[in-house]
Amino acid sequence: MLRSKERKMIQILLSISILFQFFLFLTSKKVEKIFVIFRMDDYSTDSKTEIESKIFEIFSKESLPIIVGITPFSYDDSNNLIPLSYEKKELINRYLHQENFDIALHGYSHKNFSNQKGFKYEFTNLTFEKQNELIVKGKSFIDSITGKNVKFFIPPWNGYDDKTLDALEKNDFELISAGIRGFYKKTGLKFLPLTTNIKDLEKSFHLAKQSREKTPLIVVNFHSFEFKNESDLVKFEKSLKELKQNGKIETVGLKELLKNFSFSDQVFTKNKKRYFILSLAPEFWFKISGYNSLYYYSEKSFTKVEKLRLICTLFNYIFLIFILSYSIFTIFLSKIFSLLKRGIVLPIGITAIILSFVYIFSNLRIGSKGVSALVVTLSFFFYLIRDNQFLSEK
Repeated sequence: MLRSKERKMIQILLSISILFQFFLFLTSKKVEKIFVIFRMDDYSTDSKTEIESKIFEIFSKESLPIIVGITPFSYDDSNNLIPLSYEKKELINRYLHQENFDIALHGYSHKNFSNQKGFKYEFTNLTFEKQNELIVKGKSFIDSITGKNVKFFIPPWNGYDDKTLDALEKNDFELISAGIRGFYKKTGLKFLPLTTNIKDLEKSFHLAKQSREKTPLIVVNFHSFEFKNESDLVKFEKSLKELKQNGKIETVGLKELLKNFSFSDQVFTKNKKRYFILSLAPEFWFKISGYNSLYYYSEKSFTKVEKLRLICTLFNYIFLIFILSYSIFTIFLSKIFSLLKRGIVLPIGITAIILSFVYIFSNLRIGSKGVSALVVTLSFFFYLIRDNQFLSEK
């Protein structure tokens, strides 16, 4: 059982932790406006033209902005390269004159060059010369069929590397839109990472409304194959109408975003770091303090105060897990461990903690489960040290 002094100490520490978290909740700012932009990928000869036509009509009818990622070429069953079909050219050109209907180069042929299980990419790890060739040919084709000078790039499977960025800069691209975990370096390109999908759209809105960020940006990624039937399209249209009627939500086009928001490499890097911290504790914990990873943070949100507040929130979680697990070990395991020799348990505890540290420093995607496991291991080791009866030789 817990000793009297330990019980009082834990009660005091828990109370302080709860009060601190309550303070963080009370000091959360209220969101002023939620900005939303939609990005549809995989527009190609292989995609569903009928569905895409209806999607474009919905966005046109509701006057909603959209970015369409066009894949200029595809491979047939005989591995022959097939350019975008006439039908697809006609469909895309039907809407290009409309304001806030933007297009992006979505790779070259969406072919998977990866030989690693579980990974797909068309550009990552290819030579600069090869990537540059694919980008030049893809851009030239899209420009020729649309009469536009395409400046935006969406890498297939959101995969790219430093050579991709170099090739894009060489060909005068302005922006890359991929995932938040993407590669980054000092560059003149702008970064617009996706933050959510259609399935989590409602959740994203809900969390954004409770956020500490004054102007959260939600970048919604979707594909035509996600709509299986007419019913799915009806539901989607209904959701878009409700979104439009919400006074807190504003749909914006890419040009307007680029004028009013910073998407520099520095802001992208800061968002990546914040998302990493947010991954180290459960979503509900950061939600209480007004943080989440389903929207993009503006440049103004990265202040010293916010950085301190976010770190304190994380350490408060670590502190609580440590205290709770230590209390459980003290209450339930004393009798069990008193029957064992320290020569057996101590090496196991030390090995566990070393392996936990190796894991957390070798895999930066450890996540909240890994952090929780590490803290529990630390509290277990601390319990062994504190248990004088167990550590003393008999």
